[in-house]
Parts: sequence; C-alpha cells; structure tokens
Amino acid sequence: MPYKSKKQEMFLRKNKPEVAKKFDKDIKKMKKMKKMKKQTGSDKTNEKQGMEIRDLKKKVKKENKWMLHIKKVRKENKGMSYKEAMVKAKQSYKK
Repeated sequence: MPYKSKKQEMFLRKNKPEVAKKFDKDIKKMKKMKKMKKQTGSDKTNEKQGMEIRDLKKKVKKENKWMLHIKKVRKENKGMSYKEAMVKAKQSYKK
C-alpha cells in the first residue's frame, strides 16, 4: 500500500520505521506488477484467458457418485423431497 502523502511518509519513517519498510516493499511489488502487465499485454486479455481456463476446469470436474445416486433415486420417485431421497438412497448405495 503506497503512502497517501509526503507528510505521512515522513511521519512513518520517523516514528514507525517497520511500517515504512512494509510500505516500501509494497510499492516495489506494485511497480514490478505494472512492468509485468506491460510486458504480457492488457489486463482484459489476461482476465479472459483466466476465465477460459477456469471454465475448462469446471467442465472436467467429475460428479460425485453419491450425488449421482441421489439424483437417480429422486428421478425414480417423483415428488420426493431431497431429504427423503437421501434417506432412501442411503439404503441402496454401495461404494
């Protein structure tokens, strides 16, 4: 987090040097991040790529066998509540 003003910077350097050091580290990190963004391209394209990767991960994710069994039991017994389906599925489920 950068300093809000020169006055704040001087106060922290004088009275709280450990906080001033942390501020300096944060400022350096921010500058590095800006340089990296310039080299890699715009933020929007990176966000889009990140979103596409997340979407792919979601598609690859396998569904839980227990959940599939509950859905199957619920389809077989129309009008059954989710809780009732869980109780009934518990009796017939085998790992």
